[in-house]
Amino acid sequence: MNLFTYITGIASLIGLVLQIKDVFPKYKNLRQSLLFLIIGMCFGTILGGIQLLQLNLFLPEVQSTGEFLKTILVCAAILMVFILVIAGIFTNGHEGYFVFAVFLSFFLIPIVSSMNTTKESEKISNLNIGDLKLLEDHYEKNENYERCIIILEEMKSELSRNDPRKKVIIQKIDEIKMKQIGIKHNP
Repeated sequence: MNLFTYITGIASLIGLVLQIKDVFPKYKNLRQSLLFLIIGMCFGTILGGIQLLQLNLFLPEVQSTGEFLKTILVCAAILMVFILVIAGIFTNGHEGYFVFAVFLSFFLIPIVSSMNTTKESEKISNLNIGDLKLLEDHYEKNENYERCIIILEEMKSELSRNDPRKKVIIQKIDEIKMKQIGIKHNP
């Protein structure tokens, strides 16, 4: 999560407190609209950044974070449609639709914009350790050290915390970094 997520999270908490305490009763509708907008941006950036997390959910049908994110998007869309229907029932006119449409748009914009990075990161994560090792060897042989380090980092992230291969991969990353700047590594 980035600084924007923290700022919108804090702003939404402050807005919620102002809404509950009914501070500035003259501006209640404006306060409510801004609160929904800020909460939408906060949730959108949180869910938009969720593909960066390593999720271990004990769910065999969830193969990747991208699939999990798509499931969350569908659930969020269904929830938002439900909220729009409720808002339409309990409001006179179209103010409720406008507030929730703004909330929905700021909720979905960060998520949709992050979908491209999810697809890109899934291309590597679909490979097993053996395939990644072949790619790493190829890139090292061709002196593409930057890509080699990326592959090694991916291999490291695939392993569990206590896996002894992690130490070997960390040493290999250090060795490649030394090659990258022209220093020969002597183990």
